[in-house]
Amino acid sequence: MPKARIVLILMFMVLVLAGLIWLGRIPSRSDASASQPKDDRRATLHIGLIPERDIYQQRKAYRELGDYLESKLGCRVELVTNSSYRGVLEDFRDGKVDGAFLGSLVAALAIERYGASVVVKPEYPDGVSTYHGVIFVRVESPLQSTVELKGHTLGGVRTTTAGALFPVFNLMKEGMLGAKDSPQMVWTGTHDDVIREVFAGKLDAGAVKNLRLNAYLKNHPEAKVRELAVSPEVPENALVVRSGVAPETCNRLRSVLLQMKDDPAGTPALEALGLSKFVPCALRDYDKVYEMTEAIGSGWSEMGFDGPAPHRPSATGPATATAPMEK
Repeated sequence: MPKARIVLILMFMVLVLAGLIWLGRIPSRSDASASQPKDDRRATLHIGLIPERDIYQQRKAYRELGDYLESKLGCRVELVTNSSYRGVLEDFRDGKVDGAFLGSLVAALAIERYGASVVVKPEYPDGVSTYHGVIFVRVESPLQSTVELKGHTLGGVRTTTAGALFPVFNLMKEGMLGAKDSPQMVWTGTHDDVIREVFAGKLDAGAVKNLRLNAYLKNHPEAKVRELAVSPEVPENALVVRSGVAPETCNRLRSVLLQMKDDPAGTPALEALGLSKFVPCALRDYDKVYEMTEAIGSGWSEMGFDGPAPHRPSATGPATATAPMEK
């Protein structure tokens, strides 16, 4: 056999052997997929927002908080908005969000039904970290008390403490719930919608969150109101996490938010939200909410939620993220 042919055969065998070795080092599709996280959500924290006011402005403010959390937690933070308070709770139930800033009634439901954990609540520069419901009329209205609301319209916001739970609870206390001449509840989208419709003369009275009413009055100094009834104080919109979130993630999130006030990098995000800091929030802070939900009986059907009214969990300390989640 000619020497040149032998050389070519040897070179071909070397190339084939090298190719087999190279192919053997390529991971199989199954090996590659096994090396990737099975749940992409582990790299992203999904935070839900409630549509309490202009959702675009609200989202912009919370985006700064999300950016700050990303820098501290080392993961992406995605904001998830919904068109209704009930929708946010459903996202929470279905695991579409890992946590959400929830009004007190929705938070109480998430805690009682799904074993959720309260992380922190916001505090404003004036030291306020709670709110209360207000039933109000324009100052020129002849109505002087909630009893005089018989036969009149009362605007509210379903699925909220201030705009639904409190006015229905008040009607029950006054013996007007379900009565023939009971005030007609008119449901609107947000607290701000109720306020505007009262001052536009489309509603005789409104039931809203005092913080939203105060903000409106500050921006409209000509507007004057008469308060007919005021609810007990309940926690301002707290960050609540679902039970499926790892305890270490929950604890880290709590620590970052509580220490934010002492971090200069956190100042812009706090200012964007109009806050001075985040403060601890415990299950017992929702006692007044549970008292009202347990008292209104059939009036619960007006709240806009499926299922029965929540009853306070047996624990009296901070809610934890270890309870099983209903599906």
